[in-house]
Amino acid sequence: MNLAFPVLLLFLLTLPGITLRYSYARGPWRWASPTSLGSLTDEIAYGLAFAVPLHAAWVKVVPIIPSWGRDIDLESVLLLLSGAYDSSAATFHAALSAVSGHLLPISGYLFSLCTAAALLGVGTHWLVRHFKLDLRHRALRFNNEWYYLLTGEILQFAEMPDDSTEIDGVYLSAVVCHGDQAYLYRGLVADFSFGRHGELDKIFLRMAHRRHITDDRSPHPETSPASNDFPDDRYYDIRGDLFLLRYSEISTLNLDYFELSEVTDAHAAAPL
Repeated sequence: MNLAFPVLLLFLLTLPGITLRYSYARGPWRWASPTSLGSLTDEIAYGLAFAVPLHAAWVKVVPIIPSWGRDIDLESVLLLLSGAYDSSAATFHAALSAVSGHLLPISGYLFSLCTAAALLGVGTHWLVRHFKLDLRHRALRFNNEWYYLLTGEILQFAEMPDDSTEIDGVYLSAVVCHGDQAYLYRGLVADFSFGRHGELDKIFLRMAHRRHITDDRSPHPETSPASNDFPDDRYYDIRGDLFLLRYSEISTLNLDYFELSEVTDAHAAAPL
């Protein structure tokens, strides 16, 4: 027998670990999370690392289920997995019969373990996000840099020098080229989405407006978006509730995080 069967068996045994890793990365809801998987070799290595403790726990759980009624033949599994056998030997035929004669229970074992792994991954993801453990511990952080940037959660990372509270919004400025002309677009980030392979695809802006990039002004001290000398005749508003920017068309991008505070009448009359 060639290596095809041991490789297939290894993949099936590794599948619960891959399921756990994938469900942990995705989580219980769509939070704009791109799940970028690595090469097949890397995924099998990660999946095997997670699959070993999963199988070790599940082989203890399955025999105590009343409807199962049988023990797991680990010796036959290890023999077929190793490939170190003679196809004419009695031990090989016994191991093969142990598999082919119990396809339904084996399928039930793998399905139940993959389901448990998926629930464990989703539950762990929820706990990490709910208690914001990913913001405090780099090892628990998700492969979702754009989400942290476009929501402002990056400011709450433990390694950030300034201890910032939660922000109220993100103000985006981006340079987009149309032919040989470049324009500066600005607006409040309302939402964003990702492509199939985890790359940032679209950014949706509210209160969007733009100007020609060459229509600049003399440098002055930095100000917040709220004190950016509106109205500014160099810009014109873009009509519509949402303006869509494609990330592939953006040359440069700037993000400004801000917090809203209540303004009294006395402050409202003061110049900015």
